[in-house]
Amino acid sequence: MLNFFLKLLISQSLNTLFGAMNKLQIISHLLMIKVRIPPNAWLFFVSLLSLVNFDIIDTEPLSKRIFRFGMEQPFSDTFEELGYASKFFIINMGTLFYVFFA
Repeated sequence: MLNFFLKLLISQSLNTLFGAMNKLQIISHLLMIKVRIPPNAWLFFVSLLSLVNFDIIDTEPLSKRIFRFGMEQPFSDTFEELGYASKFFIINMGTLFYVFFA
């Protein structure tokens, strides 16, 4: 009986956490479609983006070495500022690529 309530409590906590992360991802990625926001909010969302995207480890050098991608220009300056410095999906996916496909 206690085990059931603990599982219920933990599952509700994780649902709340992942729901909050989902909302933060959506709000952070609104910057890509040129939504006008104040500069201090821009800096907040740019700094939050690596956490929200679960991009904990910088894997770009490793990905470029393994897959031998050439030099690629970003889609736009806004995308580059938000951490999408390439048009290659593997480089932009970052740590999640290695978590899912390793």
